[in-house]
Amino acid sequence: MPNLRVWFYDPTNDDQGVVNKIVARIDPPFCHTEIQFTNNDACSIYMGSEVILRERKFESPNYTCVRVPCSASQETVARAFAKKCVDQKQQFSTLHMSTCMIWTDAFEDTGKTFCSKLVYEILLNAGIMPTTSSGRGVSPSALHRLLIANQAPVVISTQRSVAIGFKIA
Repeated sequence: MPNLRVWFYDPTNDDQGVVNKIVARIDPPFCHTEIQFTNNDACSIYMGSEVILRERKFESPNYTCVRVPCSASQETVARAFAKKCVDQKQQFSTLHMSTCMIWTDAFEDTGKTFCSKLVYEILLNAGIMPTTSSGRGVSPSALHRLLIANQAPVVISTQRSVAIGFKIA
């Protein structure tokens, strides 16, 4: 059975990334999340960019991984939705990210997203995430709590690398 890996970034030990620390302080401990498929492609979005899908490693000890069991067909649907977001060139929205804790429809725009909304919607469209909450109201830490509540096992990465920022490398 495949596992999707949802990675969460904790900026506590990051000596840069002021925005990361502010986001994590509002709803601790995480400031960013990405989803990774079995072929190691990860889907994410960063401040000032569009949704991307690329192969990557999560070697920083600042990342926590939640493995989410799924069927092969659910992974196919999740990957197709991620690709659709890339093809639609969905853009990062600072406004959506900043207001995600308000749980409001006032700023709904299908062309805009932020990291935890993106990951939530990928899981939701694949039939993996329960429909009990809205992706636009889910911070990275709230998404982590939702996944843990669904009893997904947690694996902590312990390898070293340079931590990501909000810019594409």
